[in-house]
Amino acid sequence: LAGVTVVVGAVYLRWSREPVVVGRVDLDVRATVRRLFAVPELRLLTVAYCMFMTTIQGVLGFLPTLLGTEVGLSPELASSTFAVLFAAGLVIKPASGRLSDRFPRPAVGGTALLVGTVGIASVIVADGVVGASVALVGVAVGTKGFGPAMQAYLMDHFPAESMGGDFGALRTAYMGVGALGPVYVGAVAERVGYGPAFAGLAALFGVAGLL
Repeated sequence: LAGVTVVVGAVYLRWSREPVVVGRVDLDVRATVRRLFAVPELRLLTVAYCMFMTTIQGVLGFLPTLLGTEVGLSPELASSTFAVLFAAGLVIKPASGRLSDRFPRPAVGGTALLVGTVGIASVIVADGVVGASVALVGVAVGTKGFGPAMQAYLMDHFPAESMGGDFGALRTAYMGVGALGPVYVGAVAERVGYGPAFAGLAALFGVAGLL
């Protein structure tokens, strides 16, 4: 990774027409956190983003296992059916971005999460490959359709002079909280099974969508 980074940096310096400035950067973390929590909409969105990422990490980490234990698919079939999530995302991500250019972005993002809620709940009770694949399209709407709309919304609301730091701080928060998703699924599944664990993820998605 370090070697590739050096090569990419050298290529960037060679091709870029922008001036390169070397200097010291002051990471004013307190000011960044104050800005994030000063606006009620951003506070709610931070909580929703944390719920969103927790659900995604839990889903991605254990969905093939759920397809095997609850739907009854073989390991090979579960893995190939899991790929539907990413194939659908190739269409859903750009479609979500286009919709958010025409309609209110929070409405697009919230609707995506609510559709994803139905998708996760449907995977739990799906019967066979076809049912699971249809349900996974719904899951893909939630996991792939939220980001394009809401990241654009964030860019609209962060001050231009601190946009990078503000967005970086938000990502740090929701990525850190989201890492607990697989921990939650593993702990609940160990006690009561993967179905109830994913039902909890569906509820988390639903609350995030309402927020």
